[in-house]
Amino acid sequence: IGVGVSFGGDGGDRRGLMVSLTLAIHNIPEGLASVEDTENKLATAVSLVLAFVSMLNIQYVLTGEL
Repeated sequence: IGVGVSFGGDGGDRRGLMVSLTLAIHNIPEGLASVEDTENKLATAVSLVLAFVSMLNIQYVLTGEL
């Protein structure tokens, strides 16, 4: 099930939230691993800012609100 498609139809809100949350939880170890790959604190800070901005963008696309 695609994330956008999971919100459609009867019971889509509940199913869409479940799909989105499981995808987010699945991505936590990958995000932590990418922080370990950075060589200095500036690169780590930039990585964290980009991850946060990406999260806001996804939230806006899914809900229309920030």
